[in-house]
Amino acid sequence: VITNTTLNTIDFFLAIKDPSKENLTVTLYPNPFKTYTTIQVENMNGRALDLQIVDMLGKLISTQSSDTNGLFKVERNNIAAGLYTYIISENGKKLSSGKLIAE
Repeated sequence: VITNTTLNTIDFFLAIKDPSKENLTVTLYPNPFKTYTTIQVENMNGRALDLQIVDMLGKLISTQSSDTNGLFKVERNNIAAGLYTYIISENGKKLSSGKLIAE
């Protein structure tokens, strides 16, 4: 039996955030990139952060940790050309995310 059924899922949460804790500014340069890109996080108040690069299928491509300077350098080494998502987190809690393009 074949049916025409659509499965809908919600992939985000609605919540009230404390803006004083989550007021990060993230700058990527260059984006798109060919050999490397730099991700700079400002207003992190001396916190150590983690960076994950994930492809569009959800596969984890790369992870990095920063010290308190908030600077990540992503090398193109094994990253194929395409669109990726970067996720910046602290102790497993997602603080920011965005798109990253490898040429």
